[in-house]
Amino acid sequence: MAGLVMMHITGNRFVTPSTVGTTESATFGLLLATLFAGGESLFTKMATAVACALIGTFFFMRILRRLTFRDMILVPLVGLMFGGVIDAVTTFIAYRADLVQSLGAWTAGDFSGVLRGRYELLWIAGAVTVAGYLYADRFTVAGMGRSFAVNLGVRYDRVVNTGLVLAAVTTAVVVVTVGRCRSSA
Repeated sequence: MAGLVMMHITGNRFVTPSTVGTTESATFGLLLATLFAGGESLFTKMATAVACALIGTFFFMRILRRLTFRDMILVPLVGLMFGGVIDAVTTFIAYRADLVQSLGAWTAGDFSGVLRGRYELLWIAGAVTVAGYLYADRFTVAGMGRSFAVNLGVRYDRVVNTGLVLAAVTTAVVVVTVGRCRSSA
């Protein structure tokens, strides 16, 4: 759902949370939560991951608005570079804090640690997915461009921001709950 929303918002079929730095930003937030609030609840770690995913996603969209591309494949390449920088900073901080193994355990992408008290957070992702479904028509119109969306009466900035928030929240919840699988791309 998050990938589809991001594809519609950016008008680029290659844009997903894993190609624009959203998952890497959520992982960075998880590392920050482990460093500064290690003994806190899983919900606190998730909130930190969501905040960092939102910041990372909005920062990438800001970069995207400043650049003009003729080829649509360049957008995810810039996103992969952005995500790589965030991932490198995350790994460096984890290395310096002796948390590389802990970070690896969080981001391995498995369901073995999803026990009672942890999987309930996935209901948040389910609720966000339902909200994405309810906004689907607006995301489609927004994907056709600002002027087209405004002519149809859609508040373009509000719809784009809503979509980015939904995608970032879903991504961060999934990263915190089950980890992330590193793509081979």
